[in-house]
Amino acid sequence: MRIVKRLFRIAVRLSVAVIAAAGVYLVVKNPPSFLRVKEVVVMSPLRRLNEFDLIRLSEVKKGDNILTLRLQDVRKRVLRYPWVKDVRLSKRFPARIFIWVEEEEPAALIEIDSEFYLVSREGKVFKKLDASDPKDFPILTGLAADEIPERLPRLMALVKSLETSDLFNALGVSEARWDARAGLTLFTREPCIQLTLGPEGGELTWEERLQRFTQAWSTIQGGGRAPKVVDLSLDRRVVVRDGAKQDR
Repeated sequence: MRIVKRLFRIAVRLSVAVIAAAGVYLVVKNPPSFLRVKEVVVMSPLRRLNEFDLIRLSEVKKGDNILTLRLQDVRKRVLRYPWVKDVRLSKRFPARIFIWVEEEEPAALIEIDSEFYLVSREGKVFKKLDASDPKDFPILTGLAADEIPERLPRLMALVKSLETSDLFNALGVSEARWDARAGLTLFTREPCIQLTLGPEGGELTWEERLQRFTQAWSTIQGGGRAPKVVDLSLDRRVVVRDGAKQDR
């Protein structure tokens, strides 16, 4: 009798397991409508992308099984697009996928092997420049490929620091030129002035040297000639050369 009861319990458990497995198989292979993706919702405001392109990049389609959809795979697909800095995804029932995207924010251009690339505010080279991209940024030149990981974040920190300066917002910065021996040189837009900062490592940082230029600007303008070169590389002296190449 005990053997019969034990066999009966085993049969019941096997039956439940088979039914459950069959149910899972049916849900996976032929899910009911409430488990099929009905909508992909983009929650973030977009500047460089549009919703259609973002959904296309995700490769999530209406009718996909929301239970078997792997969000980490969707995330990897979206991150392949260069303008996407980060992405978050969430499944919401009934059958919706929500996407939040953080886009890259370009702050400079960099020249590498005669090609131009966009650089983020954090110093990341994230995209080769094409005709439709914004271009009104300072251009970083002179960096060798092996110097970029070390030098680029420092140069971007300097470029960002100039955004708080009324003078440099008025003059604009067209180029930041790096040379392994001569150090850093900036060129303003209007008027075009060469600001020689030199190597970093003396008494003053690059930011402090540019602050000296800001403090001396009214005096420099008062000399009667338009300055062409301002040498800020000396720790205790500012050298100004005008169109006639006279030191002041």
